[in-house]
Amino acid sequence: DIESAAGPDGVCDTSDDNLALFGPDAACGTADDLIGDGILDYQDNCPTAYNPSQFDADADGSGNECDPSPCPNQVAYVADGTDLLRVEESGTTFFRASGFGDLEDVALNPAKTLAYVTDSGASTLVEVNLATGSKRTVAMDLAGPMGIAIDPAGAFAYVAEQTGGTLDRIDIATGAISPVAMVDNPKGVALDAMGAFAYVSELFVGDVVKVDLTTGATSPVVSGLSAPRGLALDAGGTILYVVENAIGQLTAIDLANMNTVTPIGLFQGYAVGIGLDPDGARAWFAGDNSGIGIMDLATGMIA
Repeated sequence: DIESAAGPDGVCDTSDDNLALFGPDAACGTADDLIGDGILDYQDNCPTAYNPSQFDADADGSGNECDPSPCPNQVAYVADGTDLLRVEESGTTFFRASGFGDLEDVALNPAKTLAYVTDSGASTLVEVNLATGSKRTVAMDLAGPMGIAIDPAGAFAYVAEQTGGTLDRIDIATGAISPVAMVDNPKGVALDAMGAFAYVSELFVGDVVKVDLTTGATSPVVSGLSAPRGLALDAGGTILYVVENAIGQLTAIDLANMNTVTPIGLFQGYAVGIGLDPDGARAWFAGDNSGIGIMDLATGMIA
C-alpha cells in the first residue's frame, strides 16, 4: 500500500494511512518526509525538494525540481480534427484523446496537467486530463468556438466565438459564459502574463485588437494582415507572434515599439496554430497542409 503521507483524508496517522511507511515515529514531516511535501521519501520522485505535484515532464523518474534537464524532448499538444495529439520533438505522436467533432485550438492549464480544446463541430469547450485522456465538457452551445487561452490562475477560459462575433469568458468550474467584447470574426486569442488583456485576431478584416478583460474595451494593435489566425505572446509581453494564414507567414508585432511589424519566416504550407517554447526561442506550428514543425525565431529556419 503505497500512498502519500497524508492519505486520502489529508490527515496523517489515521486509519486510512499505512503507518509502516511512516517509520518508527509514525508521523509525517519528520524522518519519513524530510521536505514536508506530503509525499513519503520512499516514493517521492524528488525527496530533497518541495514538489507535492510530483510533476515529471520527461517521465524519467526524476521530478522536475530535481532534474537538471526536465524536458529535453519538448512536446506540443495539437488539435487535429477529431483527435487531440501529443507530439514530441522527435516526431513521435500519441493520441491523447479522440472522438471530437472538429477541434480548432488547444490551451493548457498552468500546471500543464489539463488541456482545454474548442470543438466547432460540437460547439463545445472540453477539458482533457493529459494523464488519463478522460474528457469533461465545460461549456456547450458555443457559436463557432475557435481560439482559446487560459487565464494565469487556471480559472477561466477565453474563447473566440467566430460565428457569434464575441470574445467570451468561461468559468472552467461552472461552465458559466460571459461575453467580454464584440470582435469581428475572431480567430486566435493570446493573454498577457497578468491576465488583464487579450489579443484577438480578426480573420477576414486582417486586424489584431487588444481587449481589456475588465471593461471589454477594444483598441487596434495592427491592421492589414493576411488572414491572421493563431497568436502567441512572448513571456515578456512585448512581442506578439501572428500566423498570417493567407501568405503562409509568421509575423512578429513589437508591442513595445509602436507595434512594428516584422516578418519572421515562411511556413511549409498554410499554418493555422502556433505555440512558443518555454524559453521563447522557437515557435511550434501546425496547419491544414503544413504538418507540424518548429521555426527558429531568430533565423526563421524551420525544422
